[in-house]
Amino acid sequence: MSRLLLGYPDLFARRACPLDFPQLCDRPLVVHKMLNFPQRSWGLGQLGFGPEAAIQLVLEKVGNFMNYASRSASVLLLLIMTACSQPLSFKGGLPASQSNLSNPTCTPGETTKAVPTKFLFIVDQSGSNVDGPFEHPGIATDPVKAFRYGVISDFVGKQSGKANLSWGFLSFAGTQVAALINSGDTSHPIFSDATAIKSALQTFLVSADSGDTPYRLALSTAHDLIQADIAKSTVAYQYRIAFLTDGYPTDYCPTAGATSCPGQILEGQIDSDIASVINLAPQAIQMSTVYYGLPDATASGRLQRMARDGNGQFVDTNVSKIITLDDVIKVPTNCP
Repeated sequence: MSRLLLGYPDLFARRACPLDFPQLCDRPLVVHKMLNFPQRSWGLGQLGFGPEAAIQLVLEKVGNFMNYASRSASVLLLLIMTACSQPLSFKGGLPASQSNLSNPTCTPGETTKAVPTKFLFIVDQSGSNVDGPFEHPGIATDPVKAFRYGVISDFVGKQSGKANLSWGFLSFAGTQVAALINSGDTSHPIFSDATAIKSALQTFLVSADSGDTPYRLALSTAHDLIQADIAKSTVAYQYRIAFLTDGYPTDYCPTAGATSCPGQILEGQIDSDIASVINLAPQAIQMSTVYYGLPDATASGRLQRMARDGNGQFVDTNVSKIITLDDVIKVPTNCP
């Protein structure tokens, strides 16, 4: 439904939430001056639709879609994932024209091919997902993982069947990072195949969100994983990292042991830690970020800067209307 409504941005300021799952939706549908829009606002005027007719057409199509969704659990799950996550906006960390990691422009008609690539998801599992961040207590950001699970599984599904792709998955919460793709236990992360990432997603879906938000530990674990992988690889891989979080770091305070220090967070140390990851292979590693927390200019600004440090892309779920991770993570390709 959200994808349908996106064609009519002047009618729906925010996407509708499925009535069967109100606990997933913290922002109501807003309809603005429905009958007062000029004909050109609808994008339907050239086809002879006036505002009232356009409204009727949109609602009819929405009704048809909902009837179908009620008969299909898989469509209903898609609806939850796309219609109920917050609005989004893509903002560049580094413009493609300035990045050494841009894909080549091939001759028209040529079929591009994916180069060997390893994807790493670094995903927040702190308690703020279920009971709200320290800065905004009581307001859950992703209580049943509809957003996080949805965007990751969507991206993984789109890469199904492609050769030379591997996957890693780190979740961070409390004072620990858990490798959901590992060599035997969650303290030994590795990259593995499509079967492993699908299994990791199921493990993620049923695991509890709790505790603090240890960015620093997550970045350190990612550094060590990629460093070890580069050392043992006989193939020159590209690495693409997606860092998803809803809040502030809790392990970058100037006072040892402190977990909350708004205004005193060691921003320079965050930049340095990201640089240490990228510098393992500057022509091969890219890190993008996703902020899905409540509106907070400081938090989203930090994540945008982190994406810039990582030569990647940034998305804030409070600003625009739709997200797929393939807009954040570009699969590296070559011309034939």
